[in-house]
Amino acid sequence: MLLNRLVSPLSAFILMVTLQLTRSVEIKYPPLLAQPTVILRSDTFNEGEDHDSWHFLEWWEARDGILVRNDLPGENKRIFIKKPEYKDVVIRFDFQFRGAGEIRLVTGGGGHYNFGVHIRHNRFRIKTADDKSVPYFPTILGECPFRFEKGKWYTMQVEVVGDEILARLDAEHFVVGKHPILNRKREYFAFQVDQPSAAFDNVGIWHAKAGKGWDSAKESLIKRQSTRPWSKRAPEEELKDLKMITIDRAYRTDAKYRAVVARHEKLQALAKTKYPAAYRTSKESQKAVARLRIKLRKENSSYKESVNAINKAKRREVKHLEGKVKELKELPASQYRAALERVRAEATKKDSSFRLLVAQREKLEKDLQKTYPQLNFSNENVVEGRRKTHVLLRETDPAFVKLQNEIGQAWRARSDYLLEVEPRLLQLEKLVKERKKNHE
Repeated sequence: MLLNRLVSPLSAFILMVTLQLTRSVEIKYPPLLAQPTVILRSDTFNEGEDHDSWHFLEWWEARDGILVRNDLPGENKRIFIKKPEYKDVVIRFDFQFRGAGEIRLVTGGGGHYNFGVHIRHNRFRIKTADDKSVPYFPTILGECPFRFEKGKWYTMQVEVVGDEILARLDAEHFVVGKHPILNRKREYFAFQVDQPSAAFDNVGIWHAKAGKGWDSAKESLIKRQSTRPWSKRAPEEELKDLKMITIDRAYRTDAKYRAVVARHEKLQALAKTKYPAAYRTSKESQKAVARLRIKLRKENSSYKESVNAINKAKRREVKHLEGKVKELKELPASQYRAALERVRAEATKKDSSFRLLVAQREKLEKDLQKTYPQLNFSNENVVEGRRKTHVLLRETDPAFVKLQNEIGQAWRARSDYLLEVEPRLLQLEKLVKERKKNHE
């Protein structure tokens, strides 16, 4: 009995502390679609706290109580949470434009992207991903015009249950949508910023279950969204958006269109099998080079020694910088990479000893590239290789020419079918051609 009296207050204290910790980030708006159950992640980025759940590269740092996509140059840089696992979910985060043009919340699972919330200065939208394993084509589930001000904080709350999603800034500004790709486990969570810079705070992710009263709330939201105009954009962008939406809708709902697509993709697959060099993609070439590197590390001692020498040279550069700026070693992981990059940039300008170390490492890298030219990879080389192969095959292989013509006819049938399904596409195509002609 005495033990029970001692344990009960202790349990109550632990429960109280646990609740305080899990409530460090709170749901901003009363949930409509998803009812939060257990918190998965909560981060207010306070100074002195551990942020090990985030993978920090040099473009990102936690400082002054916020998460920052800093001012270091680079396009479309991401920061992601390490090994999240969630399905039905409520997500909230505060964000601020500081110079960036677009901020994205990116999710994924099973090796594929799932959905993203894309936020620009004049709108936000929900976009689903391309998943060839099903297959699903990417689409835009909805868009809400909104004028985001630079330097002002906003809160985005996202709710997902099954195949439905709701993203909102407030009661008036929201996007609601439905797609079968949403109904799956997710194992990826990231923020992406197109350019310097932006800030984030109060990131919360909750496991969730279906909320009560969603059906009645949804009806009103869908009605309001359907009568709301999208943000103004150029005909080229409108054509791209409408084509994306039409392809997804037609493929999921129209058996005739699926048959047209299947014929085109069957011919493409045949061509790729018969003429692999003519259809090799940059991604395939990159993977082939990566496999070759692994093989060389295992089987070629000379290559392994060269790679190890380059890695040692890189470590000498870092050690030199840490020796010059003692504070670097004392920084937390959430600030170290960004600080190191700034110190590196400064040393490149003013430190001749550091420049010598860099020159030594670059020479080692050039020697490796010269010795193993098969490892040198660029998208331009891949494109040029495909072009040359096409030219040669067109001159020497009538079967290749015949197959190319069949693929072209199948692609035109695929495109023409979409124009029948969505006449607005033809109007936009004509408008885009006229604009292009006028600008020539």
